[in-house]
Amino acid sequence: MILKNRIPSTYFIIIALMLTQTALAQVPRFGNGYENLSRRTTGGKVRSGDTLDIKMAIHIPWGFNGGASGKIFNVRFVDSIPSKTVMLNSSVDSIRILTNEDVTYLRYTPTVGDDAASYVANPVAGQYQIKINLGATPSAPSNTSATDITGSNTINLTSNWPYGDKPKWYTGHIFSTSFRVKVTGSVGDTIVLTGGKFIYKLTSGGADVVVSGIPYKIVIGTDDLLCANGFSTNFAGESNGTFGTGNTLNRAGGPSSLVPDYGYISNVSGSGNVAINDGYYGIVNNISPWGGTSRTARRIPNCSGGVIAPQDSCKYRMFGGNWEVEGDHTGTSGKWGNNPPAAGSNGGYMLLVNADYITSDAYEHTVNGLCPNTFYQFSAWFRNVCRTCGADNNLTGTNRPGVMPSLSFAVNGIDYYSTGELDTTGWVQKAFLFKTGPIQNSAVFSIRNNSQGGGGNDWAIDDINIATCGPNSSLNYQPLLGCNNGTLVALSDTVRYKYNNLYAWYKWERSTDGGNTWGPTPTLATGNITPTLVNGMFQFITNYPPFLAYAADSGHRYRVVVATTEANLSSTGCSFADQNSVLLKLIDCSKIVDASIIAFSAKLDADNIATLNWQVSTEVDMVRYEIEKSNDGNNYLKIGAVNARNTNALLEYYFTDPLIITETVYYRLKIINNNGTYKYSRVILINKTVQFQLNTLLNPFTSSINADLLMPEAGIVNMLLYDSHGKLVAKQANNIFKGLNSITYNGFDKLSRGMYIIRFENNNNLIQRKITKIN
Repeated sequence: MILKNRIPSTYFIIIALMLTQTALAQVPRFGNGYENLSRRTTGGKVRSGDTLDIKMAIHIPWGFNGGASGKIFNVRFVDSIPSKTVMLNSSVDSIRILTNEDVTYLRYTPTVGDDAASYVANPVAGQYQIKINLGATPSAPSNTSATDITGSNTINLTSNWPYGDKPKWYTGHIFSTSFRVKVTGSVGDTIVLTGGKFIYKLTSGGADVVVSGIPYKIVIGTDDLLCANGFSTNFAGESNGTFGTGNTLNRAGGPSSLVPDYGYISNVSGSGNVAINDGYYGIVNNISPWGGTSRTARRIPNCSGGVIAPQDSCKYRMFGGNWEVEGDHTGTSGKWGNNPPAAGSNGGYMLLVNADYITSDAYEHTVNGLCPNTFYQFSAWFRNVCRTCGADNNLTGTNRPGVMPSLSFAVNGIDYYSTGELDTTGWVQKAFLFKTGPIQNSAVFSIRNNSQGGGGNDWAIDDINIATCGPNSSLNYQPLLGCNNGTLVALSDTVRYKYNNLYAWYKWERSTDGGNTWGPTPTLATGNITPTLVNGMFQFITNYPPFLAYAADSGHRYRVVVATTEANLSSTGCSFADQNSVLLKLIDCSKIVDASIIAFSAKLDADNIATLNWQVSTEVDMVRYEIEKSNDGNNYLKIGAVNARNTNALLEYYFTDPLIITETVYYRLKIINNNGTYKYSRVILINKTVQFQLNTLLNPFTSSINADLLMPEAGIVNMLLYDSHGKLVAKQANNIFKGLNSITYNGFDKLSRGMYIIRFENNNNLIQRKITKIN
């Protein structure tokens, strides 16, 4: 992205090293790839009917093959169209030569014999479908073989820019071959690029030098809705994809080859004039090399004139006025990210890339411990960091973004998704879904740069995440109070998922210690059910065999675990427990009382006097109801009693609290049998101005979170749990009563220890607290 009047002195040293190494190797630098023109602005998966631009980028640096007067002879390019595609033959969708700014420099028709390029749909054996003759004033080839040199010409290589053959850049001759095809395959098919061949001679009449491209593979798909209930998996690289935090501009310690074949700059700074040049990357907490904090600092071409306040000089931007002054993205959810930290201040790190002149891989990481036959979501946040890096064919700065970053995501060398062109509008998240194979438990994730470097294509990446996509489950059951003569219990769970026959294996589990450990149920209940399509989701219902619960079953909890295969059911990392109502408290037979309260409420009159009302459907051997009152929801005192009537009829009772209500008060009933046993009703509250509030939250937690919530009215409370980076790791909705509610959220044994944020939402009310997970 360096322009003529902005080249730092260290840049020439870097170029000289590149020049020497490349000249000795006697091989130009190259990279091949593609761009999905149909998804250029939006990104997405390649779909049937899309137009692909198939490219090979070539960079022949200064000094190659003889220095300033160097030449290469009989230059040409051959290729065949990828599988599952057809050639676009119109004059608009033609064969081209592109500049590194992706601007059409030369356009040829596919017609044989009318210009320097030819397309033959069905070539003879040993020939290719596409041939482009290159060099100064090339003419038509006689055939499409790799060896025929008819019509090919010479490229003059000179360091005396801007003279010599074009298209050029400050580091030498840079261009791309290009032809366009239409995708004809179906969803699930794989497009295979042949890679193409760039061919030349080092001497006139000498032997051919052949540079072969890589035969990339692309899966044809459909764009997916991203995981509504994704859970972070075992992505351990680079601080879980956030690159960590620190109070130095450059992260201490070198990374482990995050960008293949790129150089790592560990000392980016303004004072040392060490920049991230083309083909290099760094890990920094501020894009500004001087640790600038002004996002509105001046930029090229407005670097002079008038009074320039501190921190507003162009020098605070990379290359003296180009790149943004910005912080990283971790912990934020919007496009602007974090404010740039001042020098010496703590801030999150990000990977900052100045793309190479040729297309190539821009990130790579191997993840182990994946689950077979499981969907995963691979996502990352990107930012185009330069608004003024463009240059035209004459190497004149345009003060526009220039080359837009365009990246593709690959798993095990197969492309699944492309970002489209990334504009300079802030951070943007890109993501896609993929499914592991029947026995697959590891994968290599890579991000490939599909645009050439030079005038633009400078970007940052942060918050790389790989998450499992779990199903939605809901227990069709509520907690039950039972009796010592046995209570019939029937449990069922509804499992929903967007794809058919994936999470179709299930098993029921029981916990006898409050949800800390889980094991098989008394009656083994496991199996496989074929889901049915219901309202756009594939759904099945599993029913646990009905059973009689007795006093010994009090406090037991049940849940359903689902997985994509029978083997995955036994793996805690590859199975999912019901996350909406994971734990089920079956019965509480510790106090044996025959009284069924079907309603309990309180009403405040105009004089602030509370009247309690409760309805009972059955009374057997009952003595009385004692009314207990509390001002804090924890400590209760008896304030009165009402004798029971002992009848099987529907009964209604009233009690008036004689004291005026001035603050929140809590009431409960102690229901007493004639043998001295008793039980308590649920708690209700009354207040002139009741508010939604969190009474208690047990902190720290291990595998479950316990909270007491005060509700002014019955309604739904959403609990959301976020990790320290702001990523949602759990969500649960509960329909709870008016009054004081004790709620247990379970299933957090797999969470890593550390600090989390828990939020409770009810209508427009929000409560947020920090909470710590311990082992």
